[in-house]
Amino acid sequence: MYQIKIVGTSHKGKKRSVNQDDFYFLENFKGEDGEIFSENSSVFQMPIAGVFDGMGGESNGKEAAEIASFTFKKYHETNKGELLFFPNRFITDICDEMNKEVCNAKEELSVKNMGTTAAFIVFGARRVFIANIGDSRIYGFYNNRLYQISVDHREKNFLQKKGGLTQFLGLPKSEFSLSPFIVSEKYLGDSKYLICSDGLSDLIGFKEIEKVLQENSDNEKAVEVLLNKALDAGGNDNISVVLCHVLGNNIIS
Repeated sequence: MYQIKIVGTSHKGKKRSVNQDDFYFLENFKGEDGEIFSENSSVFQMPIAGVFDGMGGESNGKEAAEIASFTFKKYHETNKGELLFFPNRFITDICDEMNKEVCNAKEELSVKNMGTTAAFIVFGARRVFIANIGDSRIYGFYNNRLYQISVDHREKNFLQKKGGLTQFLGLPKSEFSLSPFIVSEKYLGDSKYLICSDGLSDLIGFKEIEKVLQENSDNEKAVEVLLNKALDAGGNDNISVVLCHVLGNNIIS
């Protein structure tokens, strides 16, 4: 049976006073700046891991990300039967539930600008499911090569470096059609998945991320190096990094 090791950290960066990011995996949410969490699991437990990048001002963005991460955890705990038998439906349902809870908070707080991205991995019974809403990214790393799996939900804008988000959690269904990107892969022994907020991917290029993973087989060290590189590059935004390592020798078809 495949074993899953998950390591994660988050930091507010050098320019922000509040960390509006959050993450969740195996009972862990973000801790103090730079605090590294590490847990072991297995396919039998069908673990999940996700990163959430809040937006809408310091307090609103932080709350949106925390609501999404808590809802992510709670829905997984109470709907493992759906995950086992209907994994694709589980993913769309968990996205709808997170969106609903963020929208409810917006209404209760009477705020207009409040939302969050979501990028997450679901380790199902037979396949790995990858999903994202917004521009928080998921990369795969296998055979010493990195590849981007997630899709950046942003408007094409040739005048600015980054266009506006076309998908995020926090808009009601009456105004917005939530359409997460979802893909699944076979389990591959010794494969890794990196989930991160744009505080990492905007500052550290694809080749540099690949090089860090190539040179640091220790997962805790790789996460620490990636965080420090983003900080050394300016730390302009909140930075969250979650690295998932699938340990095993065989392929589940």
